[in-house]
Amino acid sequence: MAPTPVGTFTHSFWGTVSILRRDGVYDWILLPVTNTAVDTAFRALCMSDEERAVVNRPGSDITTRIVRADCLSMLAEIVRCESCFRAVLVHSRGRSASSPCTNKCARDNDSSLPFLSCYSV
Repeated sequence: MAPTPVGTFTHSFWGTVSILRRDGVYDWILLPVTNTAVDTAFRALCMSDEERAVVNRPGSDITTRIVRADCLSMLAEIVRCESCFRAVLVHSRGRSASSPCTNKCARDNDSSLPFLSCYSV
């Protein structure tokens, strides 16, 4: 079952973030990665040619699980932690993978993982 929107809040970096519910739990958010300000910031944060190539692809907003007790800390970590930043780049600019990768960041019906499905670029 896909998460359904139940509310929003405004964040200074991300803009309007949607809170989602899946299986009766409010632990998912919709990140507005295609928001013009966020997209511009992501382009500025790219540190390699590989990241710049990925960020130049068409993007889409992504659903991610809140994997920390403090949602605001998690949102900050995405832009401060290189691996988190790259995961959001892949999930916002990639395509759904036909089979799960070895990173184990997504699996069907496992709500303990940060993403709903596996993506690749």
